[in-house]
Amino acid sequence: MGELGFTKNPVHRTTPEGLSMIRSASLFSQLLQQIPRNEFARLVRKHRGERHAKGFTCWTQLTAMLFSQLAQADSLREICNGLACCLGKLVHLGIDRKPTKSNLSYANAHRPADLTRHR
Repeated sequence: MGELGFTKNPVHRTTPEGLSMIRSASLFSQLLQQIPRNEFARLVRKHRGERHAKGFTCWTQLTAMLFSQLAQADSLREICNGLACCLGKLVHLGIDRKPTKSNLSYANAHRPADLTRHR
């Protein structure tokens, strides 16, 4: 088991020098890879989800909310602190800094719900 109870699935890669290298992808990473980023970005533009976002993207909000479900976080503090602990591992998923409690709270209260109800 990896950090925060996420299991890791090892993937073997070969470096240019011919050395075998093992990369791990967390369950969280694998889940986020299932979301088509281009389609998500199109829906954000369509519903103007980032109209007043000042650096706090819909993708970061989605990632934080999915994290809260997987980590069974009960509060904004748990979500933000949990993401801060594994931030270096999330950079490749589009999150370059941890969300603050106030940003996450504001986004959850003010972003259009149409984005989450899209079929």
